[in-house]
Amino acid sequence: MRWRPCEIGQLLRGLDMVPLIGSALGAASIALPEPSSRPTFWLGLACACLLASRFLAGANAHRVREIAGIAAQAWRVLVAWSAVQGLLVALVLATDGMAVLSPRFFALWWSGGLVGLLALHVGAALAMRWATRTGRLQIRLALVGAGAAAAELIRKLRHDQGVVVVGVFDDRRSRIPISIAGCPVLGTLDDLVVLVADRGLDQVVITLPREATTRRLACLAKLRHLPVDVRLSPNVVGCDVDCLGVAQLAGLPLLRLCDRPLTGWAWLAKAMIDRTFAGIVLIATAPLLVAIAVLIRLDSPGPVLFRQRRFGLDNRPIDVWKFRTMYVDCCADGKSVVGARRRDPRVTRLGHFLRRTSLDELPQFGNVLCGQMSLVGPRPHAVAHHERYARLIDGYLARHRVRPGITGWAQVNGLRGEAETLARMQERVRYDLQYIENWSLRLDLRIILRTLLVGFSHPNAY
Repeated sequence: MRWRPCEIGQLLRGLDMVPLIGSALGAASIALPEPSSRPTFWLGLACACLLASRFLAGANAHRVREIAGIAAQAWRVLVAWSAVQGLLVALVLATDGMAVLSPRFFALWWSGGLVGLLALHVGAALAMRWATRTGRLQIRLALVGAGAAAAELIRKLRHDQGVVVVGVFDDRRSRIPISIAGCPVLGTLDDLVVLVADRGLDQVVITLPREATTRRLACLAKLRHLPVDVRLSPNVVGCDVDCLGVAQLAGLPLLRLCDRPLTGWAWLAKAMIDRTFAGIVLIATAPLLVAIAVLIRLDSPGPVLFRQRRFGLDNRPIDVWKFRTMYVDCCADGKSVVGARRRDPRVTRLGHFLRRTSLDELPQFGNVLCGQMSLVGPRPHAVAHHERYARLIDGYLARHRVRPGITGWAQVNGLRGEAETLARMQERVRYDLQYIENWSLRLDLRIILRTLLVGFSHPNAY
């Protein structure tokens, strides 16, 4: 498993709250026996968590490039946590609150919190060093443009152990060398698209020369749908593209053209909600799951679950689980799929009911719990449909910039079931991309509520 650098800092930021809250509760149990002191304690704890998050971030304690330095991390933690405690003590003194929150409480909280934060950040530094050394935290990137700008960037990145330049790509089929500054030229942009799907990349940096405006725009149009961050090398900048801002790679500034969706806090929040909700659903519906499994075995011979190969995050194949709703000899493996139709003879008697009520999708909460799917996202398509529509619909592959979902924006807008025409699939993709570009927890909640109200039964589900 490879870690994403952008996710490590946010995860550490969330984990900082564990020693802060734990040390506060421990200090309160020793130094605050009076029940009347509890409201003031909880207010102080909330202020401390907010201030600590800000101060530690301001001290660069969560920056990926800074985390691996043990001595520097320890100093940042000491200064930031001491500053938080100093502000809290000053606030308590200004409001005559020392009678409630005693100096002994603050001394215990400061020392306990410091020990916990130091242990966490030193552990994170050691983990970062190990992950970088073993390749689990390396940023994998590809360069577009086999020219002098690419060679210069490769030389600058070579000293950084956390960055790996996988290769260089260029659509010109002549006048380009077999390697640039020791890095191989692996093919065209079409080859780059295949590489992203097969091996996974974190970033693509466009290093085409300043005068190649048309080529850069064509590259961006093709790359913006891939599940990677797209950057522009600043030494080839021209005012032909809109930039989102500036990002750094190994200390070098790059212009942000496209960002991978759902990073940082968004990724962490969605992952936590997905796993928690999936676990609750599986526990709450356990009797129903067992009953359905028994009925499937009584209804027709064959396995209870049906696994179909589909594509998930970063276009990587996953096995999606469902309750079996067809006779065994009619179950497709995903490579050549004929969608179920009204009164389809392949569907079992129980299968018609399970499909109508979407109960056949319940095992997919197991996919969510394993991190392969999300509660909300673009529905995963079978391999045959994926390969067909990837060729026919512009932007289709952008659906895989996030994890596929059990339900989605397209499904709650009536685009569920078989896509009888290309136009209907294009409309479904449009809704999926709209969801990705406008994602928020509020939108996820809205989709879940609409699914609960109207999504379990639909005339297109058969």
